[in-house]
Amino acid sequence: MNEEELENLCLDWFREGGWDVLYGPDIAPDGTDPQRDDYAQVMLKHDLEVAFTHINPHLPHECFDQVVSKLSQSESLDLVTNNRAFHRLLLEGVPVEYKLPRRADGEKHDEVHNDHAFLVDFDQLTNNRFVAFNQFTVPRSHAPAWECIPNPQQPTVSTHEQGKQGKTRPVQYGDMGHG
Repeated sequence: MNEEELENLCLDWFREGGWDVLYGPDIAPDGTDPQRDDYAQVMLKHDLEVAFTHINPHLPHECFDQVVSKLSQSESLDLVTNNRAFHRLLLEGVPVEYKLPRRADGEKHDEVHNDHAFLVDFDQLTNNRFVAFNQFTVPRSHAPAWECIPNPQQPTVSTHEQGKQGKTRPVQYGDMGHG
């Protein structure tokens, strides 16, 4: 079995499991169905925004910018630390804060509310979109053979890339300068 056959077999398994499978060049900024603003963007922001709104109807929309900002920041230079931090956000939600809109009498609410925006609906898994990509190109990198992301956010899963001699090696986004 060569790399392409293995990649296609894995993608078929994800399809059978109900995942959407997208071809990286199609969703690239210059692709036939662009879903990224540029090659450095690894989040599918539109999909994340749809998931945010659906899973967190109790939060004002301005919290979405906080979520994107926190998901875009690395906690550490260490890949394992970053993956653990992202895993914590997946399980516990992303901390956000907001003020309530004006009261009926026109007075402002000064109290800041702290809450969490959830990225995955663990109670109703069918409310989530699970996506597997192949040939997803990131600057200063080869195109990973495949990757898998729930509610397309910051990828943290292992992928494989083809090296200079045609052999594949495991790679994670921290290896590509994206922690």
